[in-house]
Amino acid sequence: MEQLPPTEFDFGASAVTVWFARPIVGLFITGPGATPIIEHGAAFLRIVAPTWVIMASYHMMNGAFYGSGSTHMAMGIGVTTLWGVRALTVVLLILVFSFGAAGAWYAIALSNVTAAIAGAIFFFHGRWLQDVLADESVEETARDVDSGAYD
Repeated sequence: MEQLPPTEFDFGASAVTVWFARPIVGLFITGPGATPIIEHGAAFLRIVAPTWVIMASYHMMNGAFYGSGSTHMAMGIGVTTLWGVRALTVVLLILVFSFGAAGAWYAIALSNVTAAIAGAIFFFHGRWLQDVLADESVEETARDVDSGAYD
């Protein structure tokens, strides 16, 4: 299945989620005491949903890294953005600047954007193409298949 770049659908899904965040969260919880939970969930969606289109681009680039065998680069970006950017931003926004739960949501959004920017820099730089896994020739692979090695 071919992956396509972010489309109008992706932008539309993010926009609908932002505009209808409260009713969307309200579908999953009802009853007394649900209002604060719905408000927290809606805040999360309003802050993070706009980054979904950006993350779609990042995941496509990350797939290229993994598919080419450049797994160290993909892992490095993931670990750095999750444990570096996201964790440090959470600590700063919640503990230092008293943002509360919204600090965690902003940290997620920031790490999503950071991952996409880092992925784009490495993707367009092209060094990841040197890490391609295909070391064997096509003839060797064809010989393996003909010999029944994969039966």
